[in-house]
Amino acid sequence: MSTSTNSSFDIAMDDLRLQYLSSLSEREEALYDFLMKLAMGILVQSDFELAAEVAHNLAGTGTTYGLPDITDRATELEDYLGQSAPIDLEHVKTLTENLLDTCSAARSRNVPVRPSTAAPSVKEVMVQPPTKPLINARVMIVDDDKNAQDILRQLLGQSANCSVFSSADDAYAAIEAVNPHLILLDDKMPGSMSGYELLQRIKSERRFAGIEVIMITAVDEPKSVLRSLSAGAADYIVKPFDPNVVGRKLRLRMNRLSQSILLVEDDDSTLNMLLNKFRSKGYPCSFARDGVQALEILKTNPPSLVVLDRMMPGLDGLALLQMIRQFPSLRSLPVVMLSAKRLDKDIQVGLEQGATDYVVKPFNIDELVLRCEKLLGEQGERATH
Repeated sequence: MSTSTNSSFDIAMDDLRLQYLSSLSEREEALYDFLMKLAMGILVQSDFELAAEVAHNLAGTGTTYGLPDITDRATELEDYLGQSAPIDLEHVKTLTENLLDTCSAARSRNVPVRPSTAAPSVKEVMVQPPTKPLINARVMIVDDDKNAQDILRQLLGQSANCSVFSSADDAYAAIEAVNPHLILLDDKMPGSMSGYELLQRIKSERRFAGIEVIMITAVDEPKSVLRSLSAGAADYIVKPFDPNVVGRKLRLRMNRLSQSILLVEDDDSTLNMLLNKFRSKGYPCSFARDGVQALEILKTNPPSLVVLDRMMPGLDGLALLQMIRQFPSLRSLPVVMLSAKRLDKDIQVGLEQGATDYVVKPFNIDELVLRCEKLLGEQGERATH
């Protein structure tokens, strides 16, 4: 990696931090207005809601931009305004003033800002520039906070085409037109629909099958994490986040979009388990329930790897494997054979016929995925040499 590449990327991240610091003045103005109304005794419910929204956004982005003090003070205010117990207005005033002082100090220091030991600053951690796209990956970023939008777009870089939406309602209306591979979704946003409700709709409508959703939100209650994962989220990332960790996750998922998997299995329960697992990891999957159908897919749209059941009606797995190895373009295609035949001689026959790996049923799905990922990694390395 060249020094100039690193330098240009660092400059981009510094620019983002400057934009973030600039945006603080607008949020400070909203908080000053809140304090003025508090002093005049004319606060209404919508004022508290606006202050909580400002605090929520600052809590979710401060540490990400290398400003952990902002996250800490904003979290204190958001948590206090969100409690069910009666609110002490004098304490609200103190918390709001503390947050304003912290924002003002951050702006006056400008950059560089002293990083937290718990969460590195953006410039320090973002030493790897985004990879170039392997395919035309489409990502929807759904978040009402522009600072969150900016950092996610920067982390994806050239590895995806990004569409940005500030509400779940707008995103839902645009899903079919965008046809995304991945949606990065906040939970608490303005509008009639929360991020979680959008997740539920996506996972319940067949027309959106195959679209993966990663929740990226400041809502960190265990019950919220659990319900999102149970509803079908592929991952749950809590704001503020470490850009280095999240950047690696997103780039890995973008890379996986170029590695398709063909699942050949006649048992519906096994097929559904395989589909759900591989898709949740970010791999595009096609499937066939018999060898003849699989052969057609292999001829017209060869995958990166095949998971092949050995015993199927009609053209069984061994016969299909023999035919695959007769095509010059498919001779190096990784094929993982699944079979209930577990004797050494059965495994030997499968490997002799051209299976790259042989997995005995019943199998551990996580182990199978790891073995497939190892083969896909080896295939990628060969392609780059």
